[in-house]
Amino acid sequence: MGKWLCLVILAGIMCLTAAEMCPVRPVNCAELKELGMATEDGEYDLYPPILNGEAVFIYCHNMTGTPVEYLTLLNYNGGNHPNLGNKNCNGEGVSPIPANSGSSSFSKIRVDITTMEVDGADYTFAETTGKPIPWGQAADCYSIHYGGNKSPCGIKGLSVIDTTDTGLMLDPSITWQKTGWNGFAEVTKSTTGQTISLLCGGWCGGCKATGPLKLIVTTTDLITASPTSCMDVKENDFWAEDGDYVLFPDSLGDQGSTFYCHNMATAPQEYVPLSVPNTGQHPNIGNRNCNGETTSPKPELSGSSSFTKIRVHIKNMDVDRTDYTFATTTGKPVPYGEASDCYSIHYGGNKSSCGMKGDFTIDTTGMDFVIDPTLTWSAFGWNPFEEVNKTSNGRIVSLHCGGWCGGCRPDSLLTLSLA
Repeated sequence: MGKWLCLVILAGIMCLTAAEMCPVRPVNCAELKELGMATEDGEYDLYPPILNGEAVFIYCHNMTGTPVEYLTLLNYNGGNHPNLGNKNCNGEGVSPIPANSGSSSFSKIRVDITTMEVDGADYTFAETTGKPIPWGQAADCYSIHYGGNKSPCGIKGLSVIDTTDTGLMLDPSITWQKTGWNGFAEVTKSTTGQTISLLCGGWCGGCKATGPLKLIVTTTDLITASPTSCMDVKENDFWAEDGDYVLFPDSLGDQGSTFYCHNMATAPQEYVPLSVPNTGQHPNIGNRNCNGETTSPKPELSGSSSFTKIRVHIKNMDVDRTDYTFATTTGKPVPYGEASDCYSIHYGGNKSSCGMKGDFTIDTTGMDFVIDPTLTWSAFGWNPFEEVNKTSNGRIVSLHCGGWCGGCRPDSLLTLSLA
């Protein structure tokens, strides 16, 4: 027969001569097992036809039975639906549907190797609590976002997708839609598209992809020269630690500013460092008709907060007023930019003779930012009264508000703008 042999077909590859090495390129874990190339669960190179010959590193699970494919994730991937509710932003309580609360943290995700679509509800390699959160979805039962506008007290449903260093990423054409009742969704992507943050919620509500969560090969591992978020910082340097970094959020144009990146080992979050502490108090005193001070009629509402850093959502620079990660608190924490008390009755909208004791001071002295100068505050509660004073440069906003019980809070999102 000479040097030409009969055609040999192995895994779809034709070898024409005895001298040729026949490259074996298994397309899935079952084929890997059939070829006798692997018998144990582990990481292997596979060549799915849908990726046009590109090799991907896949974890083959259940090799002693019916093999299935998973992608190993090198960074935190997960979501949290907290057991919190704040329907009209008038104080946190438990969720209206506690049974919906839960969390998931994935170390591997199930992949249909034929289509490269992810089964987000496979929790084989996920740590979960309560009701598991599917990969690529976010939800909460925290607040009502009337008319499609984000509520002043924000969103608590958070999920992170991070395929950095896996060689794969979600198809950039994938979009997310809000779900549930009076929902709101914020989707933030890193410059490379390998990290995606989902901040979504409603009463109850959230967000999910409009189509399959399909993976594609990453074209390049870009270094982002001007990181727009802490996720970009992490993608540039996997070992980046919590600390101060200069970011260039899209909402600030080409302007860079210093942010504190927190939780870099898992789900990075942005905070703005404050040059001076911003503090508020709701004292445990009452003087209903200004005829002598006693304790508050509702001592359980009393408390204080002193913030050294404030959490911002980098996409539009609005402040999460109930994030107390970098706040010292006593009693019931006072939300950022809000003042209240249970001190006195302000009959007919007229300030009582003994005034208010609830206060909060916003102070952005020495920072790149000020509170949006168009922001206004409104009184809430029973027979309340408010006083809002701003310095001419907008750096300091002093709130003196109260009622029986009552106070004042922002009319809309508390957003930072460049000074």
